[in-house]
Amino acid sequence: MLNKDFLIKTLGSVSIFCAGLVAFPEASEARLRICNHTLAPVTVAVGYPTEVRVGRRSILGRSRTITRWDSRGWWTLNPRQCQTVVSGLLRHRYYYLYAESERRGRRRVWDGNSQFCVRNEAFTAHGTNCSSGYRAQGFRRIDTGPLARSFRYNLTQRSWDD
Repeated sequence: MLNKDFLIKTLGSVSIFCAGLVAFPEASEARLRICNHTLAPVTVAVGYPTEVRVGRRSILGRSRTITRWDSRGWWTLNPRQCQTVVSGLLRHRYYYLYAESERRGRRRVWDGNSQFCVRNEAFTAHGTNCSSGYRAQGFRRIDTGPLARSFRYNLTQRSWDD
């Protein structure tokens, strides 16, 4: 037979846990999301830092870590659609975005001064020295804030004009 006090405490703990998930959804859904708030489909690529270990581990266990800048694409976002482009906790403050759209013969581009490698078909590029089949493209910097573990960037008419 179940102990009544045990059952009440257990249900209370579960209720508090579930309330926390509702009140703080970002903790369980950490990621970088891009949302299309325009009237046309938007094609998106993202650039981000990747920590890479280089060198052999010596007897002393030394190796060093460098930051390599990688890029991935393409995601197509329909109007009012969001897509996760980086999963998990955001480990860096800055991420980079390139997006383009065309509507009624007018091309829109969300770009910037940070160079990353892209190509016309789906890709993952390691580093910013573009190899054969890739081209350099200017990406816009997204500041997720100093402590953000999750972030959403909205593509809008206004963000296009910025």
